[in-house]
Amino acid sequence: MEHYYNSQQPHLILREYGRNIQKLAQHVCAIEDREERTRQAYSLIELMRELNPNLQDAQDPQNKLWDDLFIISNFKLDVDSPFPMPETNVLTKKPELVPYNNHHIPLKHYGWNLYLMVKKALDIEDHEERFVALASLARLMKNFYLSWNRDTVQDITILEDLEGLIGSELGEAFYQRIKEEGWLELDKKAKMPESGNSNKSSKNKSGNQIPSGNQKNNNNAKKPIQGNQNKNLNQNQKNNQNQNRNQNQSQNKQKAKPQNSPQFKKKK
Repeated sequence: MEHYYNSQQPHLILREYGRNIQKLAQHVCAIEDREERTRQAYSLIELMRELNPNLQDAQDPQNKLWDDLFIISNFKLDVDSPFPMPETNVLTKKPELVPYNNHHIPLKHYGWNLYLMVKKALDIEDHEERFVALASLARLMKNFYLSWNRDTVQDITILEDLEGLIGSELGEAFYQRIKEEGWLELDKKAKMPESGNSNKSSKNKSGNQIPSGNQKNNNNAKKPIQGNQNKNLNQNQKNNQNQNRNQNQSQNKQKAKPQNSPQFKKKK
């Protein structure tokens, strides 16, 4: 009895199907009749599908099975298949290289997105809005810096890094305003510029006066008091109704008592 080791067997092309499927594919290729060879190939496809039920989750399982059968037969199977034979270099074909972005970032530890936000802030025409945008980005840069470096960082370092991203100097006035308004003090809330809206009451287009924010708050504060008054009135009305009902019931009971007539008097 002869024994065969795996090292003596032919190369196993697709290990997930096993060596028996590969031998069956070679046997189908050796059949001379084309119709019989096609019929046996379809039977072999069904056997491969049962051996690998996970292929049902694939996008096109039948196409994958036929491609695998052609690969197992070393592209020698000549049958009337519903799908064309794949290319012979499908196993050795290298994938296309993924193009990587080679952006030049002055300070890479802040990231490309922050650099884009700085460039976007410089395009703002309004001077006040541009200052708020740059100051907010400086505050964000300090948060990023402290997330990776637990040691304290000086504000001048953040502002110099911001100048490196901008490509120009910010000026002494910018430094002084950042310090006065506390934009880089993370434990405090920065002073935002006041908007044009005021608390004074204004009028709408129809001429009706619109209450200010404080007046609205006062009106809202009065609502619970009115609600409590209404509750007290309703409670008093209910109490009065209960008292009247009790009086009527007592009067009816008195009328219902039998009067003392002579026939009910006891004889002496």
